[in-house]
Amino acid sequence: MACGTGRLAPFFLTLGASLTGVDVSPAMLAAARGHGLEHAAWVAGDAQRLPFASRSFDVVVTTRFLRHLDASARAPVLREVARVARRFVVVETLLGIGLVWRWKRLTKGSSWTGAVSPKRPTAESFEAELRSCGLRVVSRHALIALVSQPHVFVCEKSPVP
Repeated sequence: MACGTGRLAPFFLTLGASLTGVDVSPAMLAAARGHGLEHAAWVAGDAQRLPFASRSFDVVVTTRFLRHLDASARAPVLREVARVARRFVVVETLLGIGLVWRWKRLTKGSSWTGAVSPKRPTAESFEAELRSCGLRVVSRHALIALVSQPHVFVCEKSPVP
């Protein structure tokens, strides 16, 4: 979801799966189609209203997208990825933690911090967001523990009561 130019598609295809990339940008989708990959489909769509039936995909992955959204914009996107996933959702976002975050806050000033802070949840608050959208965190991975802002959350859909 939010596949951009499809640069991760070759990796996912090495896993033996087919994939569907979705993006709102026609230019990004054109670049993705330019890879000429078999077993890859490229679909125009809005992350808040994905053009797929519920439970359409075994795994839904989104990277480098949620970091641009605050909590109120992330919630509908997370509900949509949970809706179209059968079991797993993998999301990457930047957290407001770690040495890099602290360094940026010190060096970029208060106006930057004020603009960016709403888009940088803590691990705990992001996990709460994921839970409220029907996802249970199985694991969380930082690029470099205690340093990096990017974190990957591997989630399962919460059982339906």
